[in-house]
Amino acid sequence: MKKILLIAAALFAAVGCMKDDGPNQKWERTLDAVAVTVNTTTDVKFEDQIEVRIIQDDVTKSSLSFELKGIQFVPMMPSVNFMLLNLPFKLYDHKGDTTDPLYNSWVFNEAQVVPQVGGVERTDYTMHNVKGNFSDTGLKLEFDVNFAGAVYHATIDTSIELEEEEK
Repeated sequence: MKKILLIAAALFAAVGCMKDDGPNQKWERTLDAVAVTVNTTTDVKFEDQIEVRIIQDDVTKSSLSFELKGIQFVPMMPSVNFMLLNLPFKLYDHKGDTTDPLYNSWVFNEAQVVPQVGGVERTDYTMHNVKGNFSDTGLKLEFDVNFAGAVYHATIDTSIELEEEEK
């Protein structure tokens, strides 16, 4: 009887010490990307190589965060690291149509995002009309950036980099 109680106590202690990371594990991936920014008034285009870290803090929630490292939207702006936190997504599954380019993509659609720089909201870089998708072929995000009274359209695309790697 003592052995059974000792075994039971050991099992309860072991279970009590286990970390419940099962469904709440963090997921992340880092990709190289190209950021293309177009001034909506002058149509002047600027391209910048950046690194994008995709983070899902809780895999039970339908949201991803993005860290954009070393992004410079246009030459007059300082190069910064942005965090776009908890963008909601929906899984796009078009009834098994594998010819659909969005098949099994996580699709984003957010009206406005205030990015964080160093954990502080950067309201002078507000982003509107954030749209995009993320799948096994890469990440594409599009949004309008308001900065210093001007509006820019930005596209961040990893598939450009992925296509070059496949060649």
